[in-house]
Amino acid sequence: MVETGLLSETLINNDDGRSTKVIRVLIVDDHQVVREGLRRMLELEKDIQIIGEARTGDEAITKTITLIPDVVTMDLKMPGMDGITLAEQVAPDLPLVLLSSLGYHENQPGGSRFSACLTKPVKPSLLYDCLTRLVTHQLNSIPRPVTKPRFNREIGSQHPLRLLVAEDNEINQKLVTSILSRLGYQPEIANNGLEALRILHEKPFDVVLMDVQMPEMDGETATVHIRQDFPPTQQPRVIAMTANALPGDRERYLAAGMDDYLSKPIRIDELVRVLLESQPLGTSISTTPPEISGVAKVSPASSQPEACTFDMSLLREFSEMMGEGGVELAKELLRMYRRNSVDLIDSLQKNLDGQNSADLHRVAHTLKGNSSQVGAARLSGLCFTLEQIAQSGSRDGAQAVLEQIKAEFGKVEDEMEKVLQLSEPAWYAFNGKIN
Repeated sequence: MVETGLLSETLINNDDGRSTKVIRVLIVDDHQVVREGLRRMLELEKDIQIIGEARTGDEAITKTITLIPDVVTMDLKMPGMDGITLAEQVAPDLPLVLLSSLGYHENQPGGSRFSACLTKPVKPSLLYDCLTRLVTHQLNSIPRPVTKPRFNREIGSQHPLRLLVAEDNEINQKLVTSILSRLGYQPEIANNGLEALRILHEKPFDVVLMDVQMPEMDGETATVHIRQDFPPTQQPRVIAMTANALPGDRERYLAAGMDDYLSKPIRIDELVRVLLESQPLGTSISTTPPEISGVAKVSPASSQPEACTFDMSLLREFSEMMGEGGVELAKELLRMYRRNSVDLIDSLQKNLDGQNSADLHRVAHTLKGNSSQVGAARLSGLCFTLEQIAQSGSRDGAQAVLEQIKAEFGKVEDEMEKVLQLSEPAWYAFNGKIN
């Protein structure tokens, strides 16, 4: 162990010869039992040093000055001075972790001051990971980003279109409709191709964003019916949405009567592009999209992303593009993904046990797409493998792949829980690729 600098920064030597900074933690809680529990929990980690405890807000303020901690954990409800008031009176660049049994988060009054908000009882691994990330990445030294959307929210009024989204997946529905709403559109939803046809026969739409794989009637079949059922002047522009944008797909979709396609995960700039290239029914088609300012250009993602357990770069980009409230919306998508994935994995096992290859293929496809949307690339790849097995009609190796899916989802869940606890500044600063 070595000490460096005026403030006696402590370093420990790792087995590989490198030095790691020891994190100096101040624990603030009015309950002695809680303080002792946190101390025992954190002292098990060799790179954590508990430099002191405080029972009140006034005592905590004094110790943040005299002991100079790297990070402070604090309770929300304390007599005399609660955690919110205390946070306003300590140094603004000091990382603060709020521990609360009330499910408090950074969007509530005063919450923006906290680098992370964890719910009691907190898991030791979650608390440790939170503290190390805060100090290692120096999240509090990075200013809160300006939450200005990176696209024009007036596109819907400047380039009005009647939009129908045909999509059976709850997460994709939420994602696409959220983006369209921020662009100024009010889309309607159809849960499958058959429902989309029924709605189109009831009233006209200019554009249909059509998922390719849906129950009851898929997107390609629905598009064929649209081209057969409606005269050319009443036919909407149909945009395929698919997670299987492989070489040759575009030609197949065009042959089915579709006009363009979007690859999943949906990228906002690509969605804006197809909208601007579309025209209301009865309008002569322009070969040049209208000039509308405020649309950000984003470099296209690799078609073969590096397989890792969790990469939040897509969600971070999504929240940046959405502007104010984007982080909470991205977190809502994560919570929805976590909830749906539990049911989907259970359904995979039931379909495998029941030798139902068609439903096994469908559910594996859904989980694959959902996982890709949130950045769980390795899990998405495993689902693709199971999807191919189901498509072949064979069950050889399917259970082994499903066990890998279950194990990988457990890892994804752990990482998502950590990300969901991040405050908005920490969300944007965290380089969240976990291998």
